[in-house]
Amino acid sequence: MKKHTFTRATRSDCLLRLGDIIKDAGELALQLQPGIIEASKRGRTEEKGGNRFASALTDADLIIQSFVAAAIAVTFDNVRFLGEEGEKDLISRYLNRTGETIITLDPVNSTLYYRDGLPHFEVVATACDEELRPFGTVLSLPAHNGLLITWEYDYSAHALDPRLPHPFVLPGQNVAKEILLGEEFADRADAVRRLGLSPIFPWRDYDGTPDWPHASSGFLLGRHAGCVNRNCQLIDGGAFAYALSCMGGTYLHGPFHPETLRYDWLIAARDTTLANQLKEALGLS
Repeated sequence: MKKHTFTRATRSDCLLRLGDIIKDAGELALQLQPGIIEASKRGRTEEKGGNRFASALTDADLIIQSFVAAAIAVTFDNVRFLGEEGEKDLISRYLNRTGETIITLDPVNSTLYYRDGLPHFEVVATACDEELRPFGTVLSLPAHNGLLITWEYDYSAHALDPRLPHPFVLPGQNVAKEILLGEEFADRADAVRRLGLSPIFPWRDYDGTPDWPHASSGFLLGRHAGCVNRNCQLIDGGAFAYALSCMGGTYLHGPFHPETLRYDWLIAARDTTLANQLKEALGLS
């Protein structure tokens, strides 16, 4: 089987091939969800530490990460793989540790929602250069019938079922007033309200209801206008923010730390004006 190589000339083609892998991974995650919900009820889940969103871990995270890692290994020949769960899966520890392209993976973004039975989860892959600068993302939203592939200020939006339209609301069509904020900004809520916006704090307010506005799928479905977090991971929030910029939205960020794959802070918003208003209101620099 001939493997494919990421180069500047082949990036879009390779991202489409990565899209096929992530699409299948998303469908697998959706099939696993009922069993994961039952396992969670019996207490068969793991906690990684941190707040309840950051700490949730299920077998699905490890299954999906192993699935994607194996598929990438047999599809591409110059790729280094970095999964959110590190080497807890059965594949990553044996894979190539060098490569001109780095692919990061969040196997089940928002595991807490996933194990609570909500449709607000994604499989998220990001293609980066050797300096960990993103040049493409793939997001599968299997419960919402969507697959989004973005690269260098372009994008391709698909429905998983070709008989249906894709579900995405593009940044230029977004008219929501809600903004998702990390827990560190609780004391800045009034400053955000003065912008005519409605701050939502998932860490405090999440109640398990099906219409809860998830950070990335919530934006893509038009349920909020952006989100702001500190200590944000490239692997999930950074991936979504880059995808948003390719679709006409905006993201701003503080210093990036390659050793931890984290930004000091990150704003993803539907347009530049809103992003800068949020930056000023929240005292970010």
